[in-house]
This record gives sequence, C-alpha cells and structure tokens, in this order.
Amino acid sequence: MYTTPADAPGAPWNNGNTPGRVSTGRTSTVTGASNTAALLGIDSDSSAAGFQPHLAARTCGQLFVHEKSDWYVPATSELSVLYANATAIGGFTSGRYWTSTEQGQNDSRIVIFSDGGVSGWSKNAANNVRCVRKGYVPSCINPMHEDGAVIYNTWFNRLQYCDPYSGGDGWRSMDR
Repeated sequence: MYTTPADAPGAPWNNGNTPGRVSTGRTSTVTGASNTAALLGIDSDSSAAGFQPHLAARTCGQLFVHEKSDWYVPATSELSVLYANATAIGGFTSGRYWTSTEQGQNDSRIVIFSDGGVSGWSKNAANNVRCVRKGYVPSCINPMHEDGAVIYNTWFNRLQYCDPYSGGDGWRSMDR
C-alpha cells in the first residue's frame, strides 16, 4: 500500500450538508478502493438538487500524484495500518482521519491518530483525508529510481523504503 507524503485538505465525508444524508451501503472495513469507487457514483445528498459528490472520496478519486491516478480513501483496516506506522511514514496530525467505511446514514468511520481509536463521526464534519493506492511493488533499481519511496509490504507486514544503491532489489525494511 502506498500513501501520499501529506494529508489532502480536510473535507467532509459527504457534501457537508446535514439534511439529506444518504446510506451508501459501503461498509467494508478492508476494501477502500471499491468503497471509494462506489462513493464517486452515489449522490451524497437526497435533499439537494442535482448530483452532490462525496467530497472525501472525490479528493482521492481526482488525485494525480507520482504519475498515478488510482488513489482512494482507505477502509478502516487500511487506515489502521497507516496509524500503526505513522511515525515511520510521517506527515500525520494527531487528529481524525476519514475512512471510506460507512457506519450508517448519518455517520462514517474515522481513525483518531492521537490514540488509534476507531469511531463513527458525522458525515458533514470536515476531517483529515490521507489517500492511498495499491499496486505492484516496482523494482527500485529502474530508470525511474523510486529513491526514498516508502511502501507497506503486506506479505511481510512491514514498511520498506527504496535504497537503490544498497544492492539486491533495493527495498529495505525500515526496522533494520
């Protein structure tokens, strides 16, 4: 799993309105990519005319960073991995971060980065958004030189960084 080096601007989960909040059915705690993809096509406000976007999902869904456009709002378990590695990754605040996991018509889940707690939070409140993406692990010894890139290797459950000058495939564990 990859993450951006900094938070996106804070945003509400829905369009920021209290009346008209809708239940999206996006309750998966593990598949943020599919949650986000669905949210991008669901009207977030049944009382406002026209299509009202889910702003946190749109923030990541429209992101183009590092030549990639497949960013999404992480599900609860994915964001909890970032919390567990927040010091090594860097750039996080101690505040609340949206997940793509809905808790009900009025609330969606957040991870609180001061203590790692998970809670429901009103969809119309602005919270931090940190976008993530998944993909193959590139060789960091390549023409693009992914120097300094940090990945979370789910096979070994550890953060790794790219050091193309150290020999081998260049990926080094951050705990070694």
